[in-house]
Amino acid sequence: MDILIEQEIALHHYEVRQNLSEINRLLHHSFIEVGKSGCTYDF
Repeated sequence: MDILIEQEIALHHYEVRQNLSEINRLLHHSFIEVGKSGCTYDF
């Protein structure tokens, strides 16, 4: 569980979000985010 928490926290860091290889490492290939507006985003 600690690993999941660390990875979730890492996604809050600007440097991580700007690094495509880190995003690919941290997010499952079928991950889709749903924004507050209802729009979906995939990475």
